[in-house]
Amino acid sequence: MAHGIYHSPYDKHKKWGLRLRADFILFILSETSFPGQSGVAYEAAIKSVHFGERREIDPQPPASSQGASDQKPYIWFRLENPKPVAPLRKYVKPMPRFAFTTRLAFNEADNVAELLLIREPERRFYRECRNAGFEVAVHDESIGSDQVFDVGQLRLRFTVAREGRAPVQVRFDPWTATFKGSGWSFSWTQLMFRPEECLGQVGAPDAS
Repeated sequence: MAHGIYHSPYDKHKKWGLRLRADFILFILSETSFPGQSGVAYEAAIKSVHFGERREIDPQPPASSQGASDQKPYIWFRLENPKPVAPLRKYVKPMPRFAFTTRLAFNEADNVAELLLIREPERRFYRECRNAGFEVAVHDESIGSDQVFDVGQLRLRFTVAREGRAPVQVRFDPWTATFKGSGWSFSWTQLMFRPEECLGQVGAPDAS
């Protein structure tokens, strides 16, 4: 980013047409480049969003490391001055491929993976697990090989553990609004009204 502009080739976004309104950008520092300081370190509010050819970006960005031509379609954001994020949202490996989050998920996140909790059913499940004393981690299993910009492609897996028991893998199917484990399942509605019963299935000794 230079001169308050963050730019990206539009071919990363055009399939979904950047359907979501963008209000802010998060800057993530990797553990490789910033050992001991990695994670979501800065955020910047977006002033405006622009589409056009690379040559139209003003001021002109440095030469592309991928050799992009001046005629290549780009999207660029004009930003407010970046602000430090405190507390730092910790870096996790592997990094999620899902490419956007919400302000609510960001405000509640302790690490980068928790930025994935943008849908209420999964956020509620995560919160109920922690309230019940489970250790829980969220993993990105989104469809496709590139960064994912469409919420319909978001697929999450949860690893849920309690002391003395083997970790349990839980997946959420957004089309049926159902949480599924090995040999059991419960709906989003059941989780809302009978969370103890649902988490009893997750924490059962034979759950896996």
